[in-house]
Amino acid sequence: MRILTRSRQIRKALRALRARIPAKDWQTISAFLSRVRAETAWRISGIGEAIDPISAALQPLYTLNPWILCGAEIVFVLPIYRLYTDSGMIGVAAHEFAHALRAARHDDDWPEKMGERQLTPAAIRKYEAEERRANAIASSWDFRAQIRAMREERGKFVNPYIRSHEIQIRRHIQQRDGYLLSPGP
Repeated sequence: MRILTRSRQIRKALRALRARIPAKDWQTISAFLSRVRAETAWRISGIGEAIDPISAALQPLYTLNPWILCGAEIVFVLPIYRLYTDSGMIGVAAHEFAHALRAARHDDDWPEKMGERQLTPAAIRKYEAEERRANAIASSWDFRAQIRAMREERGKFVNPYIRSHEIQIRRHIQQRDGYLLSPGP
């Protein structure tokens, strides 16, 4: 696993994870993940051009031609990740590493088995169940307080911040990308 970020917050969280995740689980995760990296820009998602509220995600890596799964990465989205306290940031990282442990135990079709973010009721239930499983694993690694902080901060601060600053964020994305987004909700 390669760490491809200079972010002090991410590196601090990774040190906390390394200190508490059992050696066997850490070895499994390290062998499964190709890299951990950070994005420094806000993202939009979907046809409705909503501000993507994801602070970090386990993502598959594919070869370009032919389109074949070749690895996995955890991507931290710094503008959102940095809205958390130190405890919440560690919770986010532990949650994503728990997803990586679960994915490592599946075959190459782990993205489908773990419930990619789709809008069907069945896919949403599968995704929510996977989120609970990741939180349970992270809690078993002694990150219960950090998972609680992550969940509380997401509801009380992070999501409200994104909603209340949506116009400014959309304006920033427009200037960065050089095109106009729809006005938003």
